[in-house]
Amino acid sequence: MRVPRLSAVPRAVLVVLVAVGLVASVGCSPDGPAPEAASEDDASDGSWPPGTYPQVRFADLEQELVRRVEAVGTAGASLVVVQDGAVLARSDVGSFDPTTVVPVGEAARWLTAVVVATLVDGGLVGLDDPVADHLPGFAGDDVADRDRKRDVTVRQLLSHTSGLPGSLGCPTDPSGAGATATVAEPVAPVWPQHPCDDAVDDASLLDGPGDRFVVSTAGYHVLARLVEDVTGRSWPEAVADRLTGPLAMSATTVPGSGGVDDVTSLGSTADSSGADLGRFLAMVLAGGVGAAGSRVVSAEVLSEMERDQTTKLDTHLEPWVAWTGIPTFGLGVWRDRLRGDGTGASVSAAGGTGTYPWIDRPRNVWGVLVMDDRASPPGEAVRFSAGLVQGQVPPAVETEGRAVYRVPARPGGDPTRDGDAVEDGDDESIVVTDDASGG
Repeated sequence: MRVPRLSAVPRAVLVVLVAVGLVASVGCSPDGPAPEAASEDDASDGSWPPGTYPQVRFADLEQELVRRVEAVGTAGASLVVVQDGAVLARSDVGSFDPTTVVPVGEAARWLTAVVVATLVDGGLVGLDDPVADHLPGFAGDDVADRDRKRDVTVRQLLSHTSGLPGSLGCPTDPSGAGATATVAEPVAPVWPQHPCDDAVDDASLLDGPGDRFVVSTAGYHVLARLVEDVTGRSWPEAVADRLTGPLAMSATTVPGSGGVDDVTSLGSTADSSGADLGRFLAMVLAGGVGAAGSRVVSAEVLSEMERDQTTKLDTHLEPWVAWTGIPTFGLGVWRDRLRGDGTGASVSAAGGTGTYPWIDRPRNVWGVLVMDDRASPPGEAVRFSAGLVQGQVPPAVETEGRAVYRVPARPGGDPTRDGDAVEDGDDESIVVTDDASGG
């Protein structure tokens, strides 16, 4: 098993990839209510009082990954944490590295949400538009639900508050010939057309629009179909046009473009690498501007995505809340820690197989935890990755990176910061570029 020193980070590019197998959880228990989302104190700048964090080394996190990979018997794991554009820590376990492509599961919804956000920026879609304005057939023929479905908005689909159920149960490729469920021609202006559209039509709302939080594959399928309708492009083409192409995410594929296993719907799954997800996260952390300097999405829409969209809703009955330990959701993102103004100080997109990309704005950090565990019981991979990223990465950054929240220094350490810089890493200035390989 190959486990390089965290301090030996090459002058390459980007990513935080943690690909790990599944096993015991490091997160919250599935029994009982999930904890409240951590708040960055009451200060609007996100400051926390001194002494908040224990000292944690990235070597400790590396050992967590090694133990998990060995216990579960998965192929590997890879972690990279980037602060201020430089790789602060990277750990590749087993056969994984930042170029390893894996199914990222529900973490792909963050990508979907940003693609939708580009339509909002362009004035093609409004967050509070009824979905039926763009997909006239969306409401279906069921008289009992038709009127309520007509009231479902784009915002409610993005925030999992539409009332649609969690799963679709729609078929994979109807021909049985491969991993694609999209229909080639015509592209999209008709609903229903995709094999999963009928399943959405047949699904009754669990509650009125805006009245209940249910993590919904169905909702994100509808969003992808809305993108197809508005742009006149297939889902893979629209994603390439608006996101993966501008960010040079060449390893990323979505249903319909090949490479995605067991496709049941659009919008909630993709194959990607830590390097590609790093390019995406660097763009989000930079307020919507990619490494090449071109704007992908506006900072205003990104800020709205990171605000609480589940206010006044009881989210604790949703299993994903227990798995992540996060009770509030934005538009496509979980809100791991909050600022005093209600926006997310740290936001993420947990995937069921353990993938966990995140950004931490106060620390100017982004990272990706990628896991490929499709065999463990639901929630186990999410609990592990959420526990590692939420519980251990922030104090490790405070200890070994540029401290944002001051805590007592180690004996003999610099009293102005929580910990010394990563060994041998002071001269490493690694930024995400278009030609970055992540190797």
